[in-house]
Amino acid sequence: MIISLIKEQKGIDVIKEFEEKYGSLENLEDKWKRSKNVLYYNDIETWKYYLKHPERPYKQTHSIVTNRLSLNDLDMNLLETINEKKASKH
Repeated sequence: MIISLIKEQKGIDVIKEFEEKYGSLENLEDKWKRSKNVLYYNDIETWKYYLKHPERPYKQTHSIVTNRLSLNDLDMNLLETINEKKASKH
């Protein structure tokens, strides 16, 4: 089973999260220079983009693949209802 989690927020909130996680853009750039970790590079580019566009929406998707979880029809209907209710609020 593949479960996709989607987090939606404004760019300004992404910046706040990055500030909490890394302290500053300069700290993150230093981490990138030392490690060349592609995830740091991605966060740098995202941070720079949302500094210029703080009101733009940001979607982050995280997928989980597992065979340990099984959902029945009732579970799936409940998840679909929650998703539809959430979508109608936006």
